[in-house]
Amino acid sequence: MKPLALRLLKEGSQVLVVGRTSAPVRAMEVEAGLEAERLKGIALDYHDGERLRRWINHMQLMYGPIDEVIAWVRGDWRSVLEGVDQEIAAYRRNPWHLYHILGGDLLREFPPPPEWSPLCRYHRVILDRHGDHGLTAADITQGIYEAMARQWEECIIRPDLRE
Repeated sequence: MKPLALRLLKEGSQVLVVGRTSAPVRAMEVEAGLEAERLKGIALDYHDGERLRRWINHMQLMYGPIDEVIAWVRGDWRSVLEGVDQEIAAYRRNPWHLYHILGGDLLREFPPPPEWSPLCRYHRVILDRHGDHGLTAADITQGIYEAMARQWEECIIRPDLRE
């Protein structure tokens, strides 16, 4: 997700990052250089719903409403994303977009998404690893970026299979 965050920063976006550990968040801040002033990151376990909700609330109070969330949540994504939706919806009057990244074993069973708040526009971005070929960071970055730019409801990212 780092390449996508850096790309969005270069385009002038305010980027909020939640990382599981502080090292990747700090490395992203260093790599962002001058754009780092628009990058706000925190290391936390996103399954700690109360702490995540407090951070989202604080960021919205400091920087305004969150317009887009790119969520690649491992494990129990449903409760995490429901909490994110509730916290953002409490602060919004206009629609916002949730890009939910799904891959790996989640492809075998696609549970239906929960009922989102009326202002949440849910987008499913599926990572199709296509057997042994795998996806590169560039494939994932470009696929998510295109899904956001075109606001696709569902998008499947496949590896570039060129030799």
